[in-house]
Amino acid sequence: MRRANLLFAAALLFVGCGGGNVSVDDYVEALNAMNTEFSPRGEAIWLEYTQNAAPTVDDLRALLDSTLELRTDVEEALGDVEAPDQIADLHARWIDWHSGLLAAERAQAARAATASSLDEFVQSAEFGGWADALREGSAMCSEFEGTLNSTEAQNLFADTAWMPSDLTNAVHAVIGCESFPDDIDDLATLVKP
Repeated sequence: MRRANLLFAAALLFVGCGGGNVSVDDYVEALNAMNTEFSPRGEAIWLEYTQNAAPTVDDLRALLDSTLELRTDVEEALGDVEAPDQIADLHARWIDWHSGLLAAERAQAARAATASSLDEFVQSAEFGGWADALREGSAMCSEFEGTLNSTEAQNLFADTAWMPSDLTNAVHAVIGCESFPDDIDDLATLVKP
């Protein structure tokens, strides 16, 4: 369910510190636990919004407020998550992206507070900023996957008992790479079904 996962996908991006002596297994375990804990909430937030055949600006405001509350909870949970040394640089880039996405979503919520219609909202610069952040996140997902699947990654994880594809699968589950919409230019249909 693309709509249910879109905001949640962005919410579960890496926020913790990079580097350190954390094992890859511990990192994957932490990501999987967060997915188990927070995914149902993210899906419920979108289900509530999309079950309304004709959502209003008030419904949108409630959606954005709930999404920001979830993101805050996820950020707190991720505060202690550290990336293994092998991917600390990628992890740090995701943290930077996530910060930008949070700023875009806060701007969206502020804009929704003054919007008089959903049409006005989806035509706003704030909505466009959110779309730009999602485009960047989608591109980073592809880059992250390519890096983890590269020959270089095979060498980085040579001392790990399992293949990097297992890490890729865990990362994708948490980031939700597959839930970024194919056509980000059509995001307005998520808000205005």
